[in-house]
Amino acid sequence: HPHQPGRMKHSWIRNIFRLPHTRLISPKLNHHEIIKKAEAVIVITTDSGWEALLYEKPVMILGKTFYGNIGLTIDAYKDTSKPVKEYLSELIDFKVDQKKLKQFIFASLHSSYPGYFFDYYKKDHRNPVITEENVENIAEAILLKARSELISLDQFA
Repeated sequence: HPHQPGRMKHSWIRNIFRLPHTRLISPKLNHHEIIKKAEAVIVITTDSGWEALLYEKPVMILGKTFYGNIGLTIDAYKDTSKPVKEYLSELIDFKVDQKKLKQFIFASLHSSYPGYFFDYYKKDHRNPVITEENVENIAEAILLKARSELISLDQFA
């Protein structure tokens, strides 16, 4: 992962490298170019799977993601008794439903607000998200949500 170089043991990386038809890719490469050239993408839980969906690539996920379990991906984590290899032919034949993808994107944008609560990739443990802009974004999102809830409650008064 580009934000986590050096976090995996070398023995573990060597074992992955020995798998047939497997390539380890430098974290310095542009992953968008790699995704564009891929026939399909297999991820555990990363944003790369989401990005692959945006390129309309078939995606198999091995862990729970915000974009899984809605018919846009092959959700291998649901049946761990089935070997991953058995999913491969299903993955290659899988077609991303463009209409469902657009609906999901619209729904995600409609229900999201700017701002973030933590920066997963920061190595220092000081609170990197307490910037004036981020705090304002989060406060504004909370106020908007609270106002919309109050308006909804007024209908029942």
